[in-house]
Amino acid sequence: MPREFDLIIFDQDGTLYPVSPEMDAIYPAVALELAAKSVRRQPSEIKADFERKRFELACQLNGSPTSTLTLMYHYDADMREFEQEITRRIQLEKYVRPDPVVMKVVATIAQHYPVFLFTTNNGSTTAKILNYLQLAKYFPPARRLTFSDINALPISKPAKIEYLKPFLKGYELILKKYDVQPQRTLMVGDSLNMDILPAERLGMATYHVKNPADLYALPEWLKIAQ
Repeated sequence: MPREFDLIIFDQDGTLYPVSPEMDAIYPAVALELAAKSVRRQPSEIKADFERKRFELACQLNGSPTSTLTLMYHYDADMREFEQEITRRIQLEKYVRPDPVVMKVVATIAQHYPVFLFTTNNGSTTAKILNYLQLAKYFPPARRLTFSDINALPISKPAKIEYLKPFLKGYELILKKYDVQPQRTLMVGDSLNMDILPAERLGMATYHVKNPADLYALPEWLKIAQ
């Protein structure tokens, strides 16, 4: 008999596809460039300050933040320009490949449960990745919570931080949106600090994806046929 859940939340990077260090390196490079532009200096001139602020934010988040967070909350940079430049520079065919097994896994799960995507990536890059991986139809915009969605909330910058992983308000926002109880919700993610532990603190069930084989095995774990 299938496991009973009212909602399954997926992380994206490192969960639906393997992490690419080369692709990940694009984010801090663009962040540093635009942070420098916002203070009218060269990237080399602010690199030490950038890294210091990144470390301070890591301490605040109790984990390793993306450079996107550093850029947004410590520099008056244009977030729309950041999204556009990241999306332009990432040539997905260099870093990831559509995986037919992942497509089948997600399709099978989506037949049995409502699914949702929670990622700290920005909205346009998330859409580009999902389209390339042929997963966008399972996670349409209304079924995503991205960094851009959080950035658009009509609240202060310090308040927005609390909606980012590993804080709990982003998870709580999703639960409220679907009117589901934590104990009836499953979080599927690769990061202990950003995905698994916060979900467990809320009382959610969790499934830790340490490699692609773990994701491939999720339908079996859920006791649904592929």
